[in-house]
Amino acid sequence: MKVYRVHGIRHDAVIFAETPEEAIAQAVEQDLVSDWEMPEAFEVPLPRGFRIIYDP
Repeated sequence: MKVYRVHGIRHDAVIFAETPEEAIAQAVEQDLVSDWEMPEAFEVPLPRGFRIIYDP
């Protein structure tokens, strides 16, 4: 699991996902960013010593 910043023309979102494509799909699905905004996903590096633990 990674942290992605999904940036569109008007809106931004922070999404937890495995891939940039998955992050964009989640942001569009949740109406945080519209698909017409040409969204791009950028991985946000975690600070040293931090990690994400995902427990479904």
